[in-house]
Amino acid sequence: MRAPLAVALLLVARARPAAALDKTPIFDELNASFAYYDPTNPVLASADRAAAARSWLRGYLWNRSNTVLILDNRVIVDGEFLRSTGDKGRRHLRFLSTLVYSSLGASRKATRRRVARRLPNAVYHFNQLSTGEGCPDDREPCLVIAKDRRSRPGVLVPNPYFGDMRDWHDFQSKLRKVGAPRKFVMRERQAFWRGAIMNYDSESPADACPKESGNYARLQALALTLAHPEAVNARCVFAEACRPRKNGSKCGSMPYDMYADKVVRDPVALSTGEFVYEPDYSRHKYVLNLPGSTFGGYSRNLNHLWAIGSVVMQWRNEAIEWYYPALEEGQTHVTVDASNLVEHVEALEAAPAKSFALRQGASEVGKELVCAQCITDYFTKVLGALRERWAMHEVLDDPCVLRNFLREPETQEALNCSQLNLVEIVSRYDDKLQSRSHSWHHSGANWQHPNLHRGPWLHPEDIPAKPYGAYTHSLVDARPLGPGCAAIARHANHMCVSRGAGEAGAPGGLAAVLSDDGGADEAPKRHRPGANAKHAVHPFDAADVDDAAAQTDEHLN
Repeated sequence: MRAPLAVALLLVARARPAAALDKTPIFDELNASFAYYDPTNPVLASADRAAAARSWLRGYLWNRSNTVLILDNRVIVDGEFLRSTGDKGRRHLRFLSTLVYSSLGASRKATRRRVARRLPNAVYHFNQLSTGEGCPDDREPCLVIAKDRRSRPGVLVPNPYFGDMRDWHDFQSKLRKVGAPRKFVMRERQAFWRGAIMNYDSESPADACPKESGNYARLQALALTLAHPEAVNARCVFAEACRPRKNGSKCGSMPYDMYADKVVRDPVALSTGEFVYEPDYSRHKYVLNLPGSTFGGYSRNLNHLWAIGSVVMQWRNEAIEWYYPALEEGQTHVTVDASNLVEHVEALEAAPAKSFALRQGASEVGKELVCAQCITDYFTKVLGALRERWAMHEVLDDPCVLRNFLREPETQEALNCSQLNLVEIVSRYDDKLQSRSHSWHHSGANWQHPNLHRGPWLHPEDIPAKPYGAYTHSLVDARPLGPGCAAIARHANHMCVSRGAGEAGAPGGLAAVLSDDGGADEAPKRHRPGANAKHAVHPFDAADVDDAAAQTDEHLN
């Protein structure tokens, strides 16, 4: 049966040359996710969209644990957001804040900034769970990082592990440069994976088994390593991280075979004892992406696999991220499971033309779907569609309307302003790097002093081998805005008065209590694109991406 599969793969490779990726399905999926909310969207059915938007926003603002407000290019959340959403929420805020802050250099004040990108005014609920469940209300729009099935409500946005977009841009370039000299024919021929397996042995079958699919897929891959070491190299990074469920019959639909039992009995044999860093994945011809260990959802492992010049093998799974609709089986990746993984490896070994086409397709995903510019553009489109569908611009874009809206007693009551503890997420970008764990601070009133961000500072060439995201250029902090809604209301009033005095009144920066000067009562100055070449309007240099990608393409042989 394996020989016909090899012939079929070769015929497909000869018959179908590499084609540009069709991004239309991504936006079809986006429109469909928004359309889900149409029956309960009062703005769409109203003749007075502005009035309907005001009424709807009263109910949508403010969920303290997951609401994000982008106003005049500033990122504002309640302090509870930082506690409720944990590491993923902070990573998402880092992503946002570093979109709107450009490079400053070590000697510049953190409060003195230049705009990196102008984001539209919008408000949304953010859900950090890998399955997409857990949004406050399925009748209201909610941005999710992934879904465990396509039918689940939620608007898909990039997962938070892409991190700071400037860091991601640099990291993709590094992956390509490291992978380019590694000729495909000289790479290891096994399907490669490294990670961890966890269990829910302490829970009942009814509770544990629905969450086991990802761990079971990982265990199957390790079992194949024992059965077919010539074709599969899937291992845990450490024995302590290799903890599959001990009872093979606990979940009837996920039984163990003799090789799975061997993994359970001797996890040390399937553990390397060391971490394999992302650039070293390009030592392998075939890289395997397995479902996440938590509920079998998406895995952040896939983020970097598209840029290393290898064939991407995606384990069969219903989980979906925002760019998956543009992926095409046999062009960008191959879909595998325990029944055909070895077969696919052997078939591709016999069909170098198909391997070449798949590597080209994967490279296109890296350049056209998950590049820093691509991710930023997509997220901006999501915000634009969100604000248009619920007419958020009717309230948020006009400072006089926003001021009056916030002053209304019914708004004060609906937003529960007296309980809010708002913070602005600020960011400073530096040429040097430091540990991500040291780069996020809650320094209260001292947020504006960069010297409080203690290193250890390192230059890129001094950074030890670490997984992506362990070190970053961006320093992120939560600047207190005081209790209640007062800071936003004062800003709206300031902007409204400025407009009445004949000034442009265009979005600039939160003045007065939110001003760059920490309180100077003056109209904000608009950033002039191109006024300073060192601080470009957008921080990503597309030419760098194209050059690095071209180097990779030259070595796709």
